[in-house]
Amino acid sequence: MVSAMAHRIARLFIVLLVLAMAVGAQVSAAYQVKAHGFSVPKASPDVACRGSDCTGDDPYIDGCDLTEQALDHKTVFDQYGNSIGVVYLEYSGSCSARWALTIANNGGARVSASIYGASGDNYSSIGVGIVHSLMVGAQLAKACGTVSGWKTCTLQK
Repeated sequence: MVSAMAHRIARLFIVLLVLAMAVGAQVSAAYQVKAHGFSVPKASPDVACRGSDCTGDDPYIDGCDLTEQALDHKTVFDQYGNSIGVVYLEYSGSCSARWALTIANNGGARVSASIYGASGDNYSSIGVGIVHSLMVGAQLAKACGTVSGWKTCTLQK
């Protein structure tokens, strides 16, 4: 009798664990969507850098992504005029820094993200599906990105 009860408790624990993981995945996905057009208020985080100290740093490692907002974005189109992705010029108020983010509509597409700072600091990254550049701090910048070889750039802001 104790053995059967232990098995039921173990199965219940596993079901609850799976449900908790599913809810966590939905919250994580919602956070990613929020960062690109849907604003959700959040507390100002402790960040690892500010302004020019962020230049060349990764926004996700330094915590700058927690207050990111898109200053500008441009759709990437292919030769037929089909939307194949989006390039964002991201900004963190808590870090006072900017970076580029490129997201392909097709998760398997080759992408690049480049940030061009007004003072000449430039950083590029390549990947598959989604990629971000390193940051430039405390300056105007523009973001450029490619999806499957097709490029577009945001305005300098």
